[in-house]
Amino acid sequence: MRFVEFGFTSSGIDLESVTDLVERGSLRVAVDHVLPLEDAAKAHELSETNRMKGKIVLTL
Repeated sequence: MRFVEFGFTSSGIDLESVTDLVERGSLRVAVDHVLPLEDAAKAHELSETNRMKGKIVLTL
């Protein structure tokens, strides 16, 4: 596994390209926690610990 960090300002074409990568399995995102939106405050606290190994996902 290889880790690459990047950022960009998205356009419709960029988002289509990223969607294609995800659908092909070429791009995977490390998810550390999945929390309901009601726990947004907890998610914020977790993000401030700098101990996360992945993203925090809030569900609706």
